[in-house]
Amino acid sequence: MKRVFLLMAAALVTVVSCEQTSNDEKPNDQPIENPILSTTTGSEMSISFIGETCDVEYTLTGVSEGKKPEASATEAWVKNVTVGESITFEVEQNTTTSARSATLKVWYADKSFEVALNQEAALVPTVEFVAGALNGESFDPYAGLYNYFVILSKNGTTGWGDVYVDEYYRFDIYSTEPYSDPLELPCGTYKCTYRDGEVNTFSYSYSVLLDVEQGSPIAEYHFTKGAMKVTEDRIEVIVQLNNEAQDVHRIVYEGSRKLDYIEIPKPDYYTTLTEDYTVNTTNGAMYMAYYGDFYGRGFGSWVVSVIPAGAGDLLTFDIATESTEYVDSAVWGEYNCIVKEDDLQKGSFLAGDVDDNGQFAGSWYFVTDGQYYGNLDRAPLVGGKITIENVDNSYIITLDCEDDLGNKITGTYTCVSCTTKDSTKQ
Repeated sequence: MKRVFLLMAAALVTVVSCEQTSNDEKPNDQPIENPILSTTTGSEMSISFIGETCDVEYTLTGVSEGKKPEASATEAWVKNVTVGESITFEVEQNTTTSARSATLKVWYADKSFEVALNQEAALVPTVEFVAGALNGESFDPYAGLYNYFVILSKNGTTGWGDVYVDEYYRFDIYSTEPYSDPLELPCGTYKCTYRDGEVNTFSYSYSVLLDVEQGSPIAEYHFTKGAMKVTEDRIEVIVQLNNEAQDVHRIVYEGSRKLDYIEIPKPDYYTTLTEDYTVNTTNGAMYMAYYGDFYGRGFGSWVVSVIPAGAGDLLTFDIATESTEYVDSAVWGEYNCIVKEDDLQKGSFLAGDVDDNGQFAGSWYFVTDGQYYGNLDRAPLVGGKITIENVDNSYIITLDCEDDLGNKITGTYTCVSCTTKDSTKQ
């Protein structure tokens, strides 16, 4: 029996041996992997303190179609690392005053690369501003990028260059995102830069804070550092100003990203005066522009301006004279205020107003800084009378008027010279 068992065992070994030889002869249909993993993004990334969504490009060859590498970050403030056609991740806002670093590690089998993630230190706000309005427009693309002009303020504005009593944070933004209809500010992170036309930035040149206070010159400050983060319904900006204190402003806006302008507001009044005012100036010059029978109603139309040598009171009148002749003496006389242009007649001046284009029209009192007017104290003349005289070759304007809040504007303005221009010849 033992001998038989041994024979049977030998036979079994023979069978097994044949099966193994048969398996070895089958072709191997699994390709041998030879992975090559690389990135074109670079070995370092600079990331804004405000936080942003980042993208790292990679290539993986020598493997089966559909296979992808793995990726992770060394710090918890780098979140939601996702591997797709590229590697995306989110970097949280840095609220500390120290820069920080993390490493993005990417690997497949024994192949790998790393990207150093360097996030700048936070700007610590000294001023908090809540914006109630987003306005803006688009300009022609520049340097292959789409150019968005954006304004954040409390009350909104009627145009890029229009300012009222408010604070206007203006940004000249360059993006890869094309213009939409209706126009919207694209989501993303935009960094402050000194160069125009860099992707996902706002440039120093046209990005400013305009601070407009009643009765004061417009203060203008550029941004030297900072960033803007735009999400679906929220904008957060932190910028450092080029003022002496180097203030850091944080601006927050919540609402629609649609860019347009508000309608020109029609306020209850235009005057900035809060009490009666007396004019008493002797160093101005008179400028008189003649427009002939401009209204076609048989009277002469003149615009008379009284301008100081530097800063001071400035007056302008839209008057209707008895004579239609182009002579200086035609303007000497007394003129009563007429509110409506259609009612203008000989011996009257047209009340001050703002036209549909936002321009000053009619008769006004202004304070000028020697270069500009309209942004300081101003008052439309909407009632009363003015007298224009030539006394011993001095030009004397006497006011007995009122503004649209009932403040009295009275006194005299003596001019040492007069320039006359025939505007009908232009």
